[in-house]
Amino acid sequence: MRGTTSLALAALASFLAPLAARAADCDEACLNGLMDKSLAALTAKQPDTLLWANHVRFTENGVSLMIGDGLWGSIGAASPRTLFRIADSATGNAFWFGILNDHDEPGLAAIRIATTDGRIADIEVSMAREGNPGRFGDVARYNAPPTPRSSSGIGRDLLMGNANAYLDAKQGKAGTTPRFTSGCSAHENGVSLNQEAGKRASCRTLIASGTYRGIKTIRDRRFPFVDPIRGIIVAYYQQDIPALAGSINARHRAGEPSFPQTRQVVELLQFDGSAIERTDSLSVYQTFGMPSAW
Repeated sequence: MRGTTSLALAALASFLAPLAARAADCDEACLNGLMDKSLAALTAKQPDTLLWANHVRFTENGVSLMIGDGLWGSIGAASPRTLFRIADSATGNAFWFGILNDHDEPGLAAIRIATTDGRIADIEVSMAREGNPGRFGDVARYNAPPTPRSSSGIGRDLLMGNANAYLDAKQGKAGTTPRFTSGCSAHENGVSLNQEAGKRASCRTLIASGTYRGIKTIRDRRFPFVDPIRGIIVAYYQQDIPALAGSINARHRAGEPSFPQTRQVVELLQFDGSAIERTDSLSVYQTFGMPSAW
């Protein structure tokens, strides 16, 4: 029994050690600086100007690529427009959410980087472009999420619990009751879901009225950023939509798919206390059943 306990403690220590090292290597200012440099290098198509770790992992829209491929070659010259950013020195992660141009067309993008020894070890790019199946708004006019209010005193577990309840409710799990503020707003790829549903729909109404009814499963959930002080969670997940015959309304809405697909989703959740006040998501079409690259 003691041997088993020792092995478990050793495994836990080996898991936590890289996180502790990352925290010591790069504080919040360092992480934000690396994100700024990453955006500048991406826009200039000059990945060789960045400090890379010995082992680097890069994905774009859930596909593993070589540094320099994908958006590194097609990005437009327009300066990135920041909508939201956050850095977590405890895990060595930084997150950026905003507008990038692919050639001359603006798209909604999310970038996550992680560091080791002050160098970039992970770079995860998600980008929704016009023409990709599903909702897509006028992202050039997309308003930035408001500055988060303080939610100090709300525990991390409580925020995580409500975030999971929200995702469970989106996939139609019975008996889930996520908490929303009365003025909660939801946005996907620059589209206001509240306005799309009409009659000043609330976030709770969106779930009750079937806005998400085509979703069967929300899986491979990750929460790389949980900030209980500012009331912020960033969620990454795969959203399966089987689009079974007979399940699609003949007058389906623009965001309701008529063929099987998986959506890779990056979603920023902002809380007032323990209640969700605003959601901003980026979703990208993938082949149905596509596993997470992470």
